[in-house]
Amino acid sequence: MIVAGFYCDATLAQNVPVKVEFFVNDRPTTKKVRIIFSAYGINTEPSVSDDGTFLMPVFNTEWVDVRLISGKHDLLYSHIYLKKLYGNPTFRSFTSEKWLRRLTEREDLGCRLGQKWLSSYDLDYHDGTKVTVTNCAGQALVMPNPNPN
Repeated sequence: MIVAGFYCDATLAQNVPVKVEFFVNDRPTTKKVRIIFSAYGINTEPSVSDDGTFLMPVFNTEWVDVRLISGKHDLLYSHIYLKKLYGNPTFRSFTSEKWLRRLTEREDLGCRLGQKWLSSYDLDYHDGTKVTVTNCAGQALVMPNPNPN
């Protein structure tokens, strides 16, 4: 006899309403926002209302890739812990260093010596943790481990 057991977290087994915000250089965007989740090579795109609210799809995984598209912005976050997204996350794009106030040292931006910083974007979970992705001239996107613990 074969017995299979599955662990199921109640919050992950249902469609939960989530509200996202998207800011460009510290200003809320007026453009429509699209969110695309990718797990096991399958893309899922929930319908996002004008105020940023959508129903979180049900996933059978702890980690997903998240892509936010709004106007000319197409931001990709890899290997994001799914439970973190239930806290109404804020996505931000920075196209000027003056808007990226919390990162003051050039090394913190993730660019190699002599490479020009082009932009950064981040995902704020509102629990004290953030993921920041940096775009430097001539270098692949720099994305730190989004879940260091």
